[in-house]
Amino acid sequence: MAPQAAAAAQKEIMYLNMLHSMQYEGTTPVEGFLKKFELARNQLMAANPQSVPDIFLLCLSAALHDPINSPAKCQDGMAFVGPSTWLDEQEPTEVDTYDKLKAKLEIKFTPTIKTSTQIINKIQTIKYSPDKTVEELITEIDKIVGRARLEKYAYQTLLMERVPLSIAKKLTDSDPEWRDLELGHLKKSLLRTMQRTGIRILFSGVASIWTLRSQ
Repeated sequence: MAPQAAAAAQKEIMYLNMLHSMQYEGTTPVEGFLKKFELARNQLMAANPQSVPDIFLLCLSAALHDPINSPAKCQDGMAFVGPSTWLDEQEPTEVDTYDKLKAKLEIKFTPTIKTSTQIINKIQTIKYSPDKTVEELITEIDKIVGRARLEKYAYQTLLMERVPLSIAKKLTDSDPEWRDLELGHLKKSLLRTMQRTGIRILFSGVASIWTLRSQ
């Protein structure tokens, strides 16, 4: 075996062993565990782009363990169920790929945001990025809101304050009753406005919702 190939094979074994050694017991938010898992997964894929996807599903499944001492409640606020037991209770077709299992874990083992104030504070921590699109922004906000109930006007404000002022102005000018739109229609109108102007990048400027309200 050539030295370069041998080095790649050694790296592959190292990262695979890292994945096999990871454990998650559900007593802490799953985000930290998944970040470490994703890092090792990405390194393994870089070492061997031909890695079989099933390997990652098997490794993630094997990493789920029930703790010896269980807390009273799970991260979602419900009665605690260990990750291994929880996995056994899932429909096989809902966790039969790595991405499906990861998404389900994020829902079950991510702390529940219980109040609108907490949700708003969390959304306001979204970091500005010069290459973020409106689609990515909406997805990011929706992920934070999750299954919680956020008052419609609060969502509108948080969304509209995070698009360029020129785009927000065009939307409000074309639809003065935008405040009465259901959230789904507001998102679609915003996407159409972005497409018509040819601007997809957000955070080139921050709209002031208070300016819009005064018009």
